[in-house]
Amino acid sequence: MKHLSSKLTYANVVASLALFIALAGGTAFAASQLEKESVGTSQLKKEAVTPSKLSKKSKATLTGPQGPQGPKGDTGAPGPRGDRGEAGAAGSAVAYARIEANGTLDAAASMNVASASLSSVTGVYCITPSVPVHSIEVTTPHVGGDASTLTQGNIAANGDSVTLACTTPVWVSIRNGGGTLENHPFYVVFN
Repeated sequence: MKHLSSKLTYANVVASLALFIALAGGTAFAASQLEKESVGTSQLKKEAVTPSKLSKKSKATLTGPQGPQGPKGDTGAPGPRGDRGEAGAAGSAVAYARIEANGTLDAAASMNVASASLSSVTGVYCITPSVPVHSIEVTTPHVGGDASTLTQGNIAANGDSVTLACTTPVWVSIRNGGGTLENHPFYVVFN
């Protein structure tokens, strides 16, 4: 440090400062003296001009008009079907089934359900599980956008005309949004 302080004189400091100002000022002066349109594409580095450096007006000149809208309701052709996903974890249901609107049991989408049928009453389905069941849950797929379907299911009859339509251990009734019984496909899960 002593060696450096002996070389540090007023003249050396002023000379270094003058050199710095001359170089910095000269660069700034040279940049301010460029003529309009004197820098072209050959003077620019590759990818030096990015979208963030462009003005809104410049961006607008690069963007064409929006094309016409397609026909109403036209969503285009569906894409290709994706790969089949991995199998999910095993569920806890002891039995389940998909029942068609006409009472047919979809055997490929069912487990531990011996039979299903449409009763003599519209919208009431009779189901026979092949294992002991304690609870029931019924859901209906939305058909034609109707999300107002009401479902009811029970493991024992309660004595009214709807539940007495079945002699099986389980009955399910399907009602539309207005409360009227109707035939409708559904899923049933037992625990």
